[in-house]
Amino acid sequence: MIIDTLTLSLTLGLSNFLMAAILTILHRKEEILKGVDWWVLGITLLGFHFVTLFLENLFAPTLLSKITMNALLVGSSLFIYLGLVRFFNHFKPGKYFAIFSITYIATTVLLVIIEYPVILSAISTLSVGIFSALSARILFNNPAPDLKKYPQFLSLVFAIHAAFFLIQSVLFFISDSAISGQLALFIENLTFFAAFVSSILWTFGFVFLINQRQIKNSGEAKKIFNHTISTIPDAVMITRLRDGQILKVNQGFISLTGYSAEDVVGKTTLDI
Repeated sequence: MIIDTLTLSLTLGLSNFLMAAILTILHRKEEILKGVDWWVLGITLLGFHFVTLFLENLFAPTLLSKITMNALLVGSSLFIYLGLVRFFNHFKPGKYFAIFSITYIATTVLLVIIEYPVILSAISTLSVGIFSALSARILFNNPAPDLKKYPQFLSLVFAIHAAFFLIQSVLFFISDSAISGQLALFIENLTFFAAFVSSILWTFGFVFLINQRQIKNSGEAKKIFNHTISTIPDAVMITRLRDGQILKVNQGFISLTGYSAEDVVGKTTLDI
């Protein structure tokens, strides 16, 4: 089982790094959209979480590695949630982000001092479940009709992810021995499977949201451009640099030259 855990954790870590790179490339290709940087950061942290798990299984687990894995997992869910908040133009969560961060860090320090790592795991899984549930809520209440129905599917993915971690946190809170033996093995395998499937679905969902938002913004920019050109009183003729083909003229050009748009569009400057 150690070999399987090593392989799965390293594979999941590298796959999340790859997904973060895909989102980064897509994001920078066209235009900067609010929230996408947070998604990239969240998925990257999830990758580091699994890399830390890989190192923990490769070497002897330590308290520091447990703290690091929990912090990376919680940070991943938090940043993905913040990305959705920014992407859909919801409230600015700066104050709440600061309050949660301070509370979580203080709680972690306290649990380390009293040497109670099980409660730390319970709090971390509970935090992940809450942030996933909040992400599902934002996607389900998506106010942007241009994004079609896919946010509802992503909402379902986040809701299932939230339910899994909330149940796991309850088991941690019930008893230290509540997760042991075959149950521990089953939950570990299920965690890997859930992380793999959800991270893939998140990435494809985020790619879809980015593409749809860029298409919308491009269409709006084109409308503004056409409206601006049409209302300028001066004569405007837009040509293609490569061969001088006329692409667009406005009313000012028509009034000045006597040519109609049908007379000149598609022809070159030499033709007229």
